[in-house]
Amino acid sequence: MPTLGAKIEFSILCETLEKICKFKGPNQKFDELRNFLQKCQELGRKLKNENEDTDISLYPILRLLLPEFERDRGPHHLKEKLLTCLYSRIFCLEKKTLYRRNQQKYRTEYDREDFSDRVYIAVQNQLKKNNSSLSAEGINDFLDSIANKNISTQNKDAMFLTIAKKLSPLEFKWLTKIILKDLQLGIGKKKIFEALHPNAEELFDVTSNLHEVCNRLNVCGSLEKPRIRIFFYVKPMLLERLKIEEVENLFQDPSLEYFVQIKYDGERSQIHMEDGKYKYFTRNGYDRHTYNAGFGESCTSGGFLSKSISRLLDQNCHSLILDGELMGWHKAKRNFSSQGMNFDVRSLTPGSSHQPCFVAFDLIMYNDELFVDSPYSERWDKLVRLFTEEEGVMIQAKTVRVSTSEQILAFFNKCLDNEEEGVVVKKYDGLYKLNVREQSGCYKIKAEYTDGLTQDLDLVILGANYGDGKSSGKLKSFLVGVADQPVKGGKLAKFHSVVSVSSGLNYEQLNKLQKCLMLYCQSICPKGVVGPQKNPPDIWINPENSVILQLRATEIIPSNIYPLGYSLRFPRVVA
Repeated sequence: MPTLGAKIEFSILCETLEKICKFKGPNQKFDELRNFLQKCQELGRKLKNENEDTDISLYPILRLLLPEFERDRGPHHLKEKLLTCLYSRIFCLEKKTLYRRNQQKYRTEYDREDFSDRVYIAVQNQLKKNNSSLSAEGINDFLDSIANKNISTQNKDAMFLTIAKKLSPLEFKWLTKIILKDLQLGIGKKKIFEALHPNAEELFDVTSNLHEVCNRLNVCGSLEKPRIRIFFYVKPMLLERLKIEEVENLFQDPSLEYFVQIKYDGERSQIHMEDGKYKYFTRNGYDRHTYNAGFGESCTSGGFLSKSISRLLDQNCHSLILDGELMGWHKAKRNFSSQGMNFDVRSLTPGSSHQPCFVAFDLIMYNDELFVDSPYSERWDKLVRLFTEEEGVMIQAKTVRVSTSEQILAFFNKCLDNEEEGVVVKKYDGLYKLNVREQSGCYKIKAEYTDGLTQDLDLVILGANYGDGKSSGKLKSFLVGVADQPVKGGKLAKFHSVVSVSSGLNYEQLNKLQKCLMLYCQSICPKGVVGPQKNPPDIWINPENSVILQLRATEIIPSNIYPLGYSLRFPRVVA
């Protein structure tokens, strides 16, 4: 079947994106993108007139403009570090060429060029000068092929070399940006959708599917009213931060009531079910659980969770969308394990020490009836009657209804005593607002939001990692550790790594650390430093030349990754 994607040259898209980047004003950027998409639509209408069977969907373009929201293509697991190795092999480059252009300059200030810029400079003499004849569809075919999990490193090298020979340096630069899923256009998702259609983002919020957005956008440019459907991920309602000392502000109207729930430390998830078929979506809209042994596509497919949930549901239920938290339940200890523990809920099997357990806290759809416009009290009442709870399989979030700030404080203190992550507070009559955080009527309260409820620790930087995308070439996260007991003479013999921290530092602080640490960075772990068992840092720092960070964390947790057997939960730098 002829397609619009096969008629739109990738070189034209790259030239448009390059123009958008060079424009300083957001209006100019938006106008340039909108003009490009309108030309694509005009071409689509012309092709349709010539051949009614032509697929004129803009999906091949949109999945290149918004690669971070592409869901049909599997993950290719190619970040900057792996691309650096791959490009060094196929172009016979020294790796340092792609790390930075000028080492001395890099040590004194941030490198202003991102990774794709350095790639462009490094390969421009090896690639052809003229634009390629590859289409947007051809680029998508290549990206689909490298996402194949069974592809070997050798085959991936050959595939990249083959396509590189067809592309100009500018096209290869933008291909790299698309692979890294960070185009850095200076306009966000909202404006890109708006350039496509005024209602496109609203539709994406109720489907999380670029293909579906384009399918519903017809040739005349109209878009039907968005509606929530089974098996299309719904952008969930988000939680607004609230300090415990601000709880009294919730009761300025004394007639207000709230539901207070435990904030579970798991993975935000949605369950979609229709006629015995299931899908499990992650918080970012990926379906990465359904076909795993711990879950299952249907109640008869042999998966643990789908089979178990089916017998717990009300027998009259034939369709639903549940919002909740996916937790790991320890079979022997009979309790939940936090995300900080060393297990992946997606890869749980019948032989694992944990099994998946779903904690339900909201109802979006039941038997084809939507409840997003119903008050939470009604949604919760329907939810508690929807299924029979079973420990370690599916439960309702522990919930109490309150009418005073004192009741919230009492519930919060009890959660702290039980080492829970925090509490969630929801207006009893609040509606389900898709993809809304501020003034949603839903709040999260954690100990870390309030001074005095957490403990601070002073730890020394032992290593650091570079960031990706906009943070390319910059130190973004820091491996920190604790000193062992001094030996005779007061000398510290060992430093044990404890955790990697990336939050809490502003631009100026990161810049200061960059200038300081890059003078002493080394590629080999210093003598006396004990690193983590997995994921060593990109650079190491000898403790005697390092900096001490004051960290704040909610608690110390067991960990078999770090040498002392412990790590920190939710760490952030405070000084």
